[in-house]
Amino acid sequence: MKARFIAALLALLLMLNLTACGDTQVASVLEQAAEEAGATLGDAGEGEDAPVEIPQCVKDLTEEENALLNGTCQNGVYVNEYFGYKFNIPEGGKLIRLHDEATEWTEPVSLLQCYEGEEGGLVFWVDIPNLDGYIMICVQALKEDEIGLDEESVVKKNIENIWEINKIFGEDAGPELGKAVFAGEEHPVAIQESEISSGTQKSIDVYILKGDFKYTVTISVNNGDWEPLLALFEKL
Repeated sequence: MKARFIAALLALLLMLNLTACGDTQVASVLEQAAEEAGATLGDAGEGEDAPVEIPQCVKDLTEEENALLNGTCQNGVYVNEYFGYKFNIPEGGKLIRLHDEATEWTEPVSLLQCYEGEEGGLVFWVDIPNLDGYIMICVQALKEDEIGLDEESVVKKNIENIWEINKIFGEDAGPELGKAVFAGEEHPVAIQESEISSGTQKSIDVYILKGDFKYTVTISVNNGDWEPLLALFEKL
């Protein structure tokens, strides 16, 4: 189970951040990362599971707070009242709650169960076929080293982490700190533009903080711009 968790984590990080590689190269690196993660953890002994680190704020959630963090998705609009945003799903796209693959919902899933299931939070995903891109929304507890930081500091910390991960795999590239308007307000963001086999890939990460939780929006587009997709988010 540990090997599967680490491999999946590496795969997710690489998929989002090794943007300088072409599709074939990325697939190769992901496969290698999964194999290495499994081999490394295998040395610790088969069947040994490390305890899942579940933040106390997740354990302490009331049903009402859990429902607000989940939000609802109906009629092409995802609403998250906890953070105070709505996302207008683009035409032809479907927002998928990865925990249960729901595309519309009013009933929440347990954030605690998401952590116990090694998902590390709520993850929502929508492919944008006409723009050859995707939008990912994550609702998570702040990491221990993010608690007490402001938005810009959290963005910088995540940028540093991505650069370190990319360097491990021989990529001297990563996102840079920038500014962008999200739901009518300017926020510090992580921005990256990379050359890939099919042209240019542009991506942006926005981190919204409230209380003990964060709302992360990642947008990636090949041979296009992320600005029109960022404009799909509005303040409630």
